[in-house]
Amino acid sequence: GGMGLKAYKITEKTGSLVGLITIKEDDDILLITSDGIIIRMDTGEISTIGRNTQGVRLMKLANGVKVVSVTATEKSEEEDNQTEDGGDMNAENSEN
Repeated sequence: GGMGLKAYKITEKTGSLVGLITIKEDDDILLITSDGIIIRMDTGEISTIGRNTQGVRLMKLANGVKVVSVTATEKSEEEDNQTEDGGDMNAENSEN
């Protein structure tokens, strides 16, 4: 067998690699922390990097807080139809 590929440079600054998932550019990911914070982000907005690098920071964590789960999920139609201010692009304009 082979020796594998180095995927991440572990340093004191970066810490250990605790999870790895395969994603598509049109997915969202969910990050869940030990203190109950859940962040959903568009994978298309995450910078891509080569192998053997120090990674990309997706969220800042307070001391003692850890990421406990990472998962990929498909975007829902509802999210795709929302404007930046949270309004629904498909809602009819009414002046009532």
